[in-house]
Amino acid sequence: MLIPFLMLFAAPEFTDTDREDAVASHIQCAAFHTIEADIGTATEKSPDAHRAVARDFLDVALHLAGSAKADAVQTDLTAVEADYREELKKGDARAMAEGWTELESACAELHKVKDALLSRTGGDENSR
Repeated sequence: MLIPFLMLFAAPEFTDTDREDAVASHIQCAAFHTIEADIGTATEKSPDAHRAVARDFLDVALHLAGSAKADAVQTDLTAVEADYREELKKGDARAMAEGWTELESACAELHKVKDALLSRTGGDENSR
């Protein structure tokens, strides 16, 4: 999940494995916010706000992965989104609500540190 990924900011070096984890985490959050935009929520965020946040996460994932892996990022996003939709459709309502809440919280934390992540990996928000 995303929480262990956030702990890497305490690590002295950012490895290729860390980069792969960062890409995967951003893809998970992009999928989450895309679904939230589609199904609507009781939060104050509008569907357009969720779409914008999803795009922000996707942009960071694409930047971290590099142009050579852009197709793979898009493919992974489609697969994660499909998995999440299937889990929401078939999962136990209480377990899904708990998991969805944890994912929302983790994505909010990841969004707060994305600029630091980009600077640590040799990019910045404007270079995406």
